[in-house]
Amino acid sequence: MAKFKLPTDLDTEAAAYMQQVIKRLRQRGALERVDEAALLMLARDIDIFIRATKQVAKDGIMLDNAIHPAVNIAFKAQVQASNVMAKFGLTVKDREAVPKLSGEADKPDPLEAFMMGGGNG
Repeated sequence: MAKFKLPTDLDTEAAAYMQQVIKRLRQRGALERVDEAALLMLARDIDIFIRATKQVAKDGIMLDNAIHPAVNIAFKAQVQASNVMAKFGLTVKDREAVPKLSGEADKPDPLEAFMMGGGNG
């Protein structure tokens, strides 16, 4: 994959996180050119989450006797980022699933054996 360029207006924490994500995905050989849009979405969602969280930390969770609007913004961005992260195997659960799947791949697949003519009937 050609070098993915992060948006230049990202929060510094979001940019640093995305650089780690890209490095990890490259190490795994898990990046292709078609992934650029998803990576851009992840970068934007992480950026929005961080900015909204910082705003809540600065202003407090309550603003004018109501929940700060940035709380909802942060929550929505977190959900979106989590969904994209799962697709790239960036969550603990998704990383743990990979070895289980590869371990099962070593076992004979009964359906595959049947389809290849090795069935008993």
